[in-house]
Amino acid sequence: MNLHESGNSTREQIHDLAARYSDAVNRRDASAWAATWSEDAEWTLLGTTTRGKGEILRRWEELMARVPAVIQLLSFGVVNRALEENRVAGRWYLTEITHRESGSARVTGLYRDDYVREQGAWLFARRRFDILHAERNLPGEISTFPFPEG
Repeated sequence: MNLHESGNSTREQIHDLAARYSDAVNRRDASAWAATWSEDAEWTLLGTTTRGKGEILRRWEELMARVPAVIQLLSFGVVNRALEENRVAGRWYLTEITHRESGSARVTGLYRDDYVREQGAWLFARRRFDILHAERNLPGEISTFPFPEG
């Protein structure tokens, strides 16, 4: 598979997919977030694997309900290999800052992904997040603000 297709390359389309995922997290937009997954996707987070888009969305909504404020800062990513026709693999590094009543945390981690092309769009077929560095109960005053409209 050529990772540089006509028009937007596969790499550009997958970079856009990852950006839309993080943007949806930051805006707490369940619909936009769910739209980044294939129907039979698999998501591994905090040692638990969830399968199927509907179950993945339910788990995300449960997790987000426990975190009043979250911001995901996408650092960089690579599309590193074609797995088969219409399926490639890659990885993304990110920092996530969360705030809840029990305290705040900053986590830097790695998403290892498989992407699948369905009906002309790249989607997550498999995502696994591993924590590389974590700071919990950050000291100092923490202020959170609602996400701006528009």
